[in-house]
Amino acid sequence: FHGEETIEYCESFNTDYVKAVRIYPTIDLEKINQDYKSAKMLILDSFNDDAYGGTGQTFNLSLIEGKINLPFLVAGGIDESNFKQAVVLDNCIGIDVCSSIEDKPGIKNHIKLKNLVKNVRSFNV
Repeated sequence: FHGEETIEYCESFNTDYVKAVRIYPTIDLEKINQDYKSAKMLILDSFNDDAYGGTGQTFNLSLIEGKINLPFLVAGGIDESNFKQAVVLDNCIGIDVCSSIEDKPGIKNHIKLKNLVKNVRSFNV
């Protein structure tokens, strides 16, 4: 779920679910941990007033360091230059990339993707 879905809505399907959470400086991460404890995992993305993801904007990873109890992916502007800071975070199980490996919206750069995958695979967490 990648919008303003309530916890009740997410749980109403009686199946595992993934919840995207937009991170901003004053977010109450204890509330997120409590509210979405039934989620299989979270996707943590940067907050943007105009979009629910896909903006390529990063967020300050120190905001979440040691504060998320569930497994999560980090999204939002992740590329070769910053993936290491994300994957070393407690409970981070991966990264979500999209616009950071595109030449233009919707057009992936296969070289950027290959390089990122190579660097992630060779990085020892």
